[in-house]
Amino acid sequence: MKAHAPAKVNLSLRVFPPRADRYHPLDSIVQAVPGEVLWADPSDADTDTLSLVDQPSHLRDPVDTGPMNLVLRAVRALRDAGADVPTLHFRLRKTVPVAAGLGGGSGDAAAALVLAAAHARGATFPDLGVVAASIGSDIPALIQGGTIRMEGRGETVTPLPFAGGYAMLVWVPGFGLSTPAVYRRFDEMGFPRGPMVEDVPESLAPYAPLCNDLTPAAESLEPRLAEHRRVLGRLLERPVLMSGSGTSLFSFFDSTEEAKSAARAVAGDLSRLDPGLRMLGFLVPSPHGVTIAGD
Repeated sequence: MKAHAPAKVNLSLRVFPPRADRYHPLDSIVQAVPGEVLWADPSDADTDTLSLVDQPSHLRDPVDTGPMNLVLRAVRALRDAGADVPTLHFRLRKTVPVAAGLGGGSGDAAAALVLAAAHARGATFPDLGVVAASIGSDIPALIQGGTIRMEGRGETVTPLPFAGGYAMLVWVPGFGLSTPAVYRRFDEMGFPRGPMVEDVPESLAPYAPLCNDLTPAAESLEPRLAEHRRVLGRLLERPVLMSGSGTSLFSFFDSTEEAKSAARAVAGDLSRLDPGLRMLGFLVPSPHGVTIAGD
């Protein structure tokens, strides 16, 4: 049994000062995009296991397949919530750069929950959304898919009318950022607001202006990110936004062909700026969350 796991782009991300429990309330417009593929098979092993298959050569980032991987944590959380799930072996086709703000790992965890639920025994079953929120902020939204408003810690997920009809050129530099470190810097800087973008595709007009409040903190921690955003904006002649806590940057285009053409036009300049770039391509909005298919 396999699942197609979505990734995501935070089209807009408002972040507020931390609550008493130290979590930062969020208000984000999240768009699902095509992500990775995860397989799950019953196993005779004592514990769940995870292996990688067919990893593309451009993904140089090490992927921890041990017990702290979100896939394996998701299944443990499901069992802790009362689900009777057999031991599973997962195989992951990794295509989304890590520590990039695109939710590759969160999408994998969402897929793991759906696959584990499909393998579960018994009539009683915990709420997947509640379990997902206990693992990571993006996971409930990625189970849902499409265009979503995500609030609180991510546990409040509101489906929105699917906003499509555009493509995004996405650039992932050769360096990542730690999400906890970005939030710490956000607090140290006094909760700054991110740059506002009014020029958005027609389907996103109801949510304009778009912004990402973690941008100043991320650029403070990694000044190269600010330079990359400036250069990319100059080359593309349009606004550039950051997804999540970074380091992925994106701009809107009317079509995949226009985004592909722009990627070809700026590839040389961006490769010289950052020879270690991890991704330069395009993503399109997906109306789907986790979907299960045959082998």
